[in-house]
Amino acid sequence: MELDHDVLPMIAEMRYWEKRRRKYLGKDHTRRALLLDRVLGTRRIASRSQLLQIPSNLLTDIVDMLADDKPALASLALVNSCCRQLARSSQFAEVCFDYSPQSQELLQKLLKEVDPQAVNGQEAPTIGACIRKFTLASEPNWLAYYNEELSDAVTAEEPEPFTATDFRPLEIANEEYERVRDIILTTTTHAMPNLEVLAWNDSYAIDQETFRRIMRSPAQHVQFEEVHLSEIYSQNPVPLQIRNHVHLLPIWPLRSLAIRSLMGSYRLWEEEDVHAFHTALLRRCASTLESLVWHHVFGITDYKVQASAISFGDEPIAFPRLRSLSFQSATFTCSAFLSFLSSPLRHLTLPEACDLNELKQALDKCDTLYRLESIVIPNLSMFKNTEHIVRFLERHSHIKELGVDEGDTGYLNPFLIPLLSHERFANLRSLSLRWVWRRDEGPLQTPEEAFSTIGTLTFLEQLTLAAGAETPFTWVADHDKLRTTLCGLKKLRKFAVFGDAYKIGSRPGEAANITGFWNWCSVAPTESDKDAAAMPLIDAEVGDEDLDFVDKSDGSIDPHWKLNTVVEKAHRNRMVSQAEKYAAVLPSLEWIYLGQRPMAIREDPNEPGRRAAIPLTNRRDSYHTILKETFDRITWMEWREWIII
Repeated sequence: MELDHDVLPMIAEMRYWEKRRRKYLGKDHTRRALLLDRVLGTRRIASRSQLLQIPSNLLTDIVDMLADDKPALASLALVNSCCRQLARSSQFAEVCFDYSPQSQELLQKLLKEVDPQAVNGQEAPTIGACIRKFTLASEPNWLAYYNEELSDAVTAEEPEPFTATDFRPLEIANEEYERVRDIILTTTTHAMPNLEVLAWNDSYAIDQETFRRIMRSPAQHVQFEEVHLSEIYSQNPVPLQIRNHVHLLPIWPLRSLAIRSLMGSYRLWEEEDVHAFHTALLRRCASTLESLVWHHVFGITDYKVQASAISFGDEPIAFPRLRSLSFQSATFTCSAFLSFLSSPLRHLTLPEACDLNELKQALDKCDTLYRLESIVIPNLSMFKNTEHIVRFLERHSHIKELGVDEGDTGYLNPFLIPLLSHERFANLRSLSLRWVWRRDEGPLQTPEEAFSTIGTLTFLEQLTLAAGAETPFTWVADHDKLRTTLCGLKKLRKFAVFGDAYKIGSRPGEAANITGFWNWCSVAPTESDKDAAAMPLIDAEVGDEDLDFVDKSDGSIDPHWKLNTVVEKAHRNRMVSQAEKYAAVLPSLEWIYLGQRPMAIREDPNEPGRRAAIPLTNRRDSYHTILKETFDRITWMEWREWIII
């Protein structure tokens, strides 16, 4: 039995789910309620309520303002059936099926809505009409809950090999999962008329019929995350007519497609079939595609290409509407890359790993992309030398946004920084750079010459400077020097420093900690006590630090809570002080990120002329959520993340 065709691997991921759930189930993007006539379907507005006489777009704005106020939405839903649908359009805008009992219950309600009963000749309002994004991301904990025997077997410290008698429980679990998945396919296709985004994140293999039914959903934005294709595809990939009938391919009218590891088992798929499948899939949606995220890892290990490149054959694929193209790893031929680069692109993220010779040829041969506005280079070290990428950037100096990650080489300072001049990149408004750090080099020092060059880009409106590894942070940032070099950026509105580490401080005889402020000293340093109490007005506005030191099992408080609170408050106040010094020399600054603390810059109402820094959270932004949301696609951490545009 193939491991990608049963629930065992999904249950086995239980230990790692918390990290994955942050990726799948992180903070929602801004939700928009639907217009009333769309969620009512064929039903007419019978109520004469004055509220419902307001234009639909204004009603939607009102509901959007209540999106985070659950009691208010619940009260609105009780007014009448129309208001219930308005409330639901916010409450159910995004639905994630995680295999929990609550998800199962909602799924059964949606199944009943597939053929809704008519009332007075009109269809009754449905929950399905309110759903705009549906995510399938089964939690291992809930899979284990419904399959306790299997869970005990695969999560044991030393799992025993399966015997013939073990397979019956596994078959039952698989049959139940496929039954539930069948309901999901039915409801997404027939019960969600306003579905816009479908995110398919379960690794359970999908066969031909499943893929057909996914294509029939009304969603125009589709994401596949670590999805495996059934072995049946390798024998007869009928749905896409890969082999002989390319000209007969029906269109899949997607606007955006995000693929990460949509592939078959290495044991069952030939490389030729994998390439043919992906080629046919792209050909099917090419005419309508506006955004493509491509992370195809077949034949790529440790950023080294082990397989041949994908070719589109004798008939190139045209992408007439493609505006945003983001590669992570991509094994394409030069001609295939040129098909992408012939599109009217606005945004381009180059691959982290690919057949380098093919990409270099494509970058040299492609026409200048005059509509291009942003470029991201997530792994500069991949290019071995910078000749090709420098030429490409010189031809596209009209861009407005640039992001470069140095990778594991020192190419950024000697090759790319000299390119950045006021005369050459006169349109550049957003810049994000990350320097490399090696563990044997000790704490990373500020690259002063590079910052001096950046300080001449007086037209910049947002800037991210990152250095070192994500953890442990090793950049000992000298903010006094940094302010001096950047003080000419009078138009800068948003500024982020990432990877910065700070001394916590120490008592006599204790070593100072410069590897990261999250590594607590055994005794709170005296200077931390003083700094923690220095800003009572901030304490009053932001509140106590949210450190999660309560033991959920018995409600007890971690004995180090008080110590850690002092250290965190001291660090917060120090970052506030640094932020206000930046605000004093950068007159347009509105938002700043230092030491994992996002802060707004506002006029101090009690002191005219003074600009104060206000922390936006009561804890450090440890997972960089706010940073990524604020800086959108060019923040360097985002290059490592899985996103759908």
